Amino acid sequence: MNIKMVCAGGGRFASRCCRRTAVLGQKAEFQQTGAFPFCLSGSKTSVMTPAESISVLFGLAGLVNPFALMIGAVLGWFADARAKLLIAGFAAAALSVLLDASLNLSGVPPVGGYDGGPLAVMPFRFVGAALAAAFVYGMRNRMRGGR
Repeated sequence: MNIKMVCAGGGRFASRCCRRTAVLGQKAEFQQTGAFPFCLSGSKTSVMTPAESISVLFGLAGLVNPFALMIGAVLGWFADARAKLLIAGFAAAALSVLLDASLNLSGVPPVGGYDGGPLAVMPFRFVGAALAAAFVYGMRNRMRGGR
């Protein structure tokens, strides 16, 4: 299966197109064009539509990111006041972004398969982690018979 890919701008973007095509095991023709920072695969661009962005932001890359949820749940378990749940949510989102960025730099694709930067999904990870922390905090207080 031959896919014609236009890798614009050269440098980092061209190597990203080449790597993704090589990972998929498909043959590709590469052309250098102007300075547009996106790759074309046939007629479809990799620029996301709003509908695709919503599914990414509310999916595994954003709101229900497993790293953010797990870190938020652990921090919620150890929170001793409700005010600390927002801090736990922010810390979990920041740690999950750092973890995701380090995995991406080492060659592992990001969880949820998005092309944007990790900071684009951080607000949604913050909300998801804060909700996980609040849920676990509430469960822990009920188990202890507290407030």
